[in-house]
Amino acid sequence: MKTLWLLRHAKSSWEDLTLVDAHRPLAPRGHRAARRMARYLADEGLRPAVLCSSGAERALATARALRAAWPDAPALDVEASLYEAEPEALLRCIGSTPDAADSLLLVGHQPGLQDLALHLIGRGQRKLRQRLARKWPTAALVELAFDVSGWRQIESRTGELVRFVRPSDLA
Repeated sequence: MKTLWLLRHAKSSWEDLTLVDAHRPLAPRGHRAARRMARYLADEGLRPAVLCSSGAERALATARALRAAWPDAPALDVEASLYEAEPEALLRCIGSTPDAADSLLLVGHQPGLQDLALHLIGRGQRKLRQRLARKWPTAALVELAFDVSGWRQIESRTGELVRFVRPSDLA
């Protein structure tokens, strides 16, 4: 059994319009949402064996907030290829996860994460699937479960949507 968490980075700042997109930091609202999601993950006992983030500043700041909530946080792997990644690239990254790891959390971007999640979901609560298909807000988390022994076995429609949690759900 493998558990995959997909987390969209928290809300970024547009205050400095001279910054290139990959260098935009989190907005104050983004910092609050990232901390809220980190507390939720810790409170629910959701701790990945592997934590991987896009190299974009807003994704890294989100991932660092998550790590701060776990006393024995996993190392943070930074994958430049996750920035603006298409679902196929995200799936390759997932497939490269060591099979000894039972869980993986990816911090990334839209629309790649949403497209990947919708591609992988084969079962799960219909209402959650519909809500996810409509909109994946910043700092929202998707949990998918796969009845496989290896990460490379994950393919279209093999996952179960276990949860879709938005920061606003936790307020």
